[in-house]
Amino acid sequence: LPLRLKNQGYLIYPSPFVNTLVVHHILPPTELRSIQVYNAAGQLVWADTYNGNANTEIPINLPNVAAGVYIIRMSYTNKIVVEKLVKQ
Repeated sequence: LPLRLKNQGYLIYPSPFVNTLVVHHILPPTELRSIQVYNAAGQLVWADTYNGNANTEIPINLPNVAAGVYIIRMSYTNKIVVEKLVKQ
């Protein structure tokens, strides 16, 4: 397993991505409540909600958004994770 996946419990790849990225959790993310993806202007471009039912691999397909920097926000019951992504 990749070291970052072991240390954080999740991995977002590939980076940069073309059309689809994947949020991969090492264990089933039962505490994951939502994922949102925002563009650089702060506009929501993708979102989904979960209630303990998320898969360990969550594909996010963004073929109709422009190349650039995006922010992914993952909300869990006990924390919020925010990371920057780049679309080619």
